[in-house]
Amino acid sequence: IMDDITPLRARSAEVMARMAHLFPIEPAVRAFFGGSQPGAGPTGRRAQNGLDGAYVHYSLAADAAGPVTITITDARGDTAATLSSEPQPGPDLGAFAALAELFGFSGGAPLLPKSKGLHRAIWNLLYPQPRLPQGEVLFGSLSQPPAPPGAYTVTLRVEGEVQTHQLQVLPDPRGSVPAADFVAQREFLEDLGGVIEDLADRMDDLRSVRTQAKGLAGLAAGAGLQETDMQRVNSAVDSLAGKLTGIEEELQQTKSKSFYDPLDYPGKLTAELAFLYNTVAGSFSGAVDARPTDQAVARFGELRPQVDDVTERLQRVLDTDLAAFNELIRSLGLEPVVLKKDKNLIS
Repeated sequence: IMDDITPLRARSAEVMARMAHLFPIEPAVRAFFGGSQPGAGPTGRRAQNGLDGAYVHYSLAADAAGPVTITITDARGDTAATLSSEPQPGPDLGAFAALAELFGFSGGAPLLPKSKGLHRAIWNLLYPQPRLPQGEVLFGSLSQPPAPPGAYTVTLRVEGEVQTHQLQVLPDPRGSVPAADFVAQREFLEDLGGVIEDLADRMDDLRSVRTQAKGLAGLAAGAGLQETDMQRVNSAVDSLAGKLTGIEEELQQTKSKSFYDPLDYPGKLTAELAFLYNTVAGSFSGAVDARPTDQAVARFGELRPQVDDVTERLQRVLDTDLAAFNELIRSLGLEPVVLKKDKNLIS
């Protein structure tokens, strides 16, 4: 069955002679029907549905020597998706990876072909999900937020050539969701996702500081310091690491290591935020076509002050305890703990 003959309509000798050509793109409907069926198995006798998303066709007159990239941007200029012939980092499924295939999740978008001929790429109408702190274990995974209906720009880049076409994402015709509700959902998820990503960045800093501090204790031990100086170093390391670990355990359930561990160990603040994110975006049952409920907005209002409190206490530890530790380390002739230069944190 030929489900999209747009490339045939636009095909010509001139078009096919171009090194790269991006064909007009048919409107895509924000409706999600695909995904594997648990238990069907690879040999099950079952027809395949068409893949959800926007179909993007391009042709190459010869094999491309460099990368082939398709970028989708929304009306605000924000990048909704990047498809590439080169490997891209996929979603971090963590402990859920073992069950991902059963539930129909992939490790990322398929690579774009670079060979001569006509090719189809599919954007799944989903934005990238925010990054969770490393080692965060959820009973499932963090959802990719669905793209709101509207106008998008699709850009093909091949060996210096750039071509663009417009893409319209249409709402599911089976419903009557106001356009403002889709906008409200997107804005809520952007706000909430930003909080989750900020916590992931801060957790990276926290763990980096703790690791460096413990490493400096080992270096100090091999530097022939006097016993009293070593006691001061060890005491400062224990104090700093203890405070950082206490904050870490407020943000993340560090006892959870496998997929089912959240059944035994309650999730901490990051897991609460992730659960709220999935509730508003949708998860196993597909995308949610609705604005955030009043309860979801209220829950975020409850969690946000908790996030602010924990991050402020972490900042105080870095501003005071880490600064004092680094002063001690410098006085002993050792290199201090450092943080990323792009963070507003003491080094």
